[in-house]
Amino acid sequence: MLSLVMMAALEIVQINGQVHHCEPGTSQTLAMIDSQIDRNRAQRRRGHTRQGQGRILRENNQLLREVKNRVQHVQCMDDRTYRDNLRADRQERRRAERLAQERAQHRQHQSRLRRQARLQDFTNMLKQESFDSHKLRLIKNALPQNCLYTTDVEMILRTFDFDSYRQRALKLMANQIIDKENRFVLRDEFSFASYGNRAMETVADARRGQCA
Repeated sequence: MLSLVMMAALEIVQINGQVHHCEPGTSQTLAMIDSQIDRNRAQRRRGHTRQGQGRILRENNQLLREVKNRVQHVQCMDDRTYRDNLRADRQERRRAERLAQERAQHRQHQSRLRRQARLQDFTNMLKQESFDSHKLRLIKNALPQNCLYTTDVEMILRTFDFDSYRQRALKLMANQIIDKENRFVLRDEFSFASYGNRAMETVADARRGQCA
């Protein structure tokens, strides 16, 4: 089946009174053959010898065979076949685009699962620490250098016992937060409103890095 680009470049040719879509140059070739046939017919009408007329007739038959072979071997199709192929090609393109989109979504899903697994492992490490100061040290030294969502930050902040350490931990993570517009949800992770309001300001004032 011809591609959509190739079909767009096809030439419309009248063959035996029917519309065909053929490769470029077909109409010129067929016109040259028709012209030669017309010249041979004119020679026959002018009254050549029987031997000459036989030669002209053989030439015409040869030219007709060339026309038939030409139509069979060029990329040529009738109008209905052309439209069917065009429709099939568009359906194939849509199927390929849909498949590529599904594969991209699958890769994104797998990447998200791996990121969540790493974050869960890190959160479990924090929970095993008894003191907030040790948890803060872990965030400084071992937090995966990935972009974070506010829901991820919530999970980490919940492992702390005191607002002051939550505030310091948030400062370390603020530049990695993707959805800074959802920072208001972090306010509920603090016991005191003053710390919660300061947390939103911390995220809002964070510099815009690659995750912004």
